[in-house]
Amino acid sequence: RGYLVAVCVILAASLGVAAWFQQALPERVPTHWNWKGEIDGWGPRWQATWMISGVLFGIAALTLGLPLLGPFRRNFEKFRGTYGAIVTAVLGTFLGLQTLICLASSGANVDIGAGICVFLGGLFVLLGNWFGKIRRNFYVGIRTPWTLANDYVWERTHRLGGKMFVGVGAMCILAGLLLPAWVCFIVMMGGLIGSTAVSIVYSLICYRRHGQIDELGGSEC
Repeated sequence: RGYLVAVCVILAASLGVAAWFQQALPERVPTHWNWKGEIDGWGPRWQATWMISGVLFGIAALTLGLPLLGPFRRNFEKFRGTYGAIVTAVLGTFLGLQTLICLASSGANVDIGAGICVFLGGLFVLLGNWFGKIRRNFYVGIRTPWTLANDYVWERTHRLGGKMFVGVGAMCILAGLLLPAWVCFIVMMGGLIGSTAVSIVYSLICYRRHGQIDELGGSEC
């Protein structure tokens, strides 16, 4: 319930940010920036305000509703608190990004590329620390055919993936605070793609070494 209250507060804050900047922004504002942090797209101000709020509400509905409908429902009960923290962290990150984009669209002296790198880096660090508590499911974590096959592969892969996500997140934060936007983009995307690729390959190796055991039809489904 505490996390549900936190989600409601974040959604209300998103609406407040949208309403505030809807009055402060001009009719036409920058809505997209390239990998160098340069403006390369313009649009009506609602795209920088209400559209992001709509995205937050959509994410909240999906993350809160899908676990009730899909398989592995019993597994979700085992990490309900961690799942609530993940949902809250993701929505809080999007709220920060919404505020950052609105500030940049209003003409404030904001390095949006570096800011995005810092926000997402913080999210990666949090997710990496929580990976070890996530149980096998179809919606959260490193979901490959081999991690979903059995708990052993899932747990081993998430131990490694969690450490890599924390490392990538820390690098993103440092890059966002110290380096130009184009370097931040390279660090963030390179680290994310690299850690994802390593996790996928590692899950396959663990699966083969563990005897290719499949537990998809077990009692936890």
